[in-house]
Amino acid sequence: MICSLRSSLSRTISWCLEWFSKYQPNNTYCQANSIAWLTGAGIYHGNINTEKKSEPGDQIVNDGSILFYPKIDQQQIIPISIAETQFHFLLLTKNRLIAINKLSQEVTFDKYLDSIYGEMKGLSFDYNEEAVFMFSDQGVYEIEIEREDRDVWKLYLKQSMFAEALQFCETNEDRDQILNEQADYYYFKGDYNDAAIIYAKTNRS
Repeated sequence: MICSLRSSLSRTISWCLEWFSKYQPNNTYCQANSIAWLTGAGIYHGNINTEKKSEPGDQIVNDGSILFYPKIDQQQIIPISIAETQFHFLLLTKNRLIAINKLSQEVTFDKYLDSIYGEMKGLSFDYNEEAVFMFSDQGVYEIEIEREDRDVWKLYLKQSMFAEALQFCETNEDRDQILNEQADYYYFKGDYNDAAIIYAKTNRS
């Protein structure tokens, strides 16, 4: 993930909440499908249950879990705002912008923000343009994100999420590697028919 800042002109940690929805230009209705919430311990995140109409008291977040805040320079960060993209959480502190990959849960971007940017106030996501903005008392800055999905297929592959890995792979060699590992996965599970079908699609056939 590559980020840069472009200028275009205090929340408390306990209630900063972010919803994420993959924007689809042909749809007039855009439904959020995941959630990220800054808590005292870390980021509470999960997928929103959209399969059925919820009733009062129903659980609406599937697979909710806490991602603890990372340490930068051996110090615990204290974020003041969060923005969620398809593959990353963006955290803003008083003087840092940090990106954490959702799949690997590792810091993939860390930028120190000196005084020229002003006193940081928060992050905002424009769902129509799929753009993230950082704002301070001095101005508003667009965070330009390039190739966010770079090597995402490798992370999916490590988690045996083969369909997702195939969706984001870039070359025929990548595709063949995924299919080979998927076929091996089925073979060692004893699913020999499924393994044979996948093997037939690889260069090993």
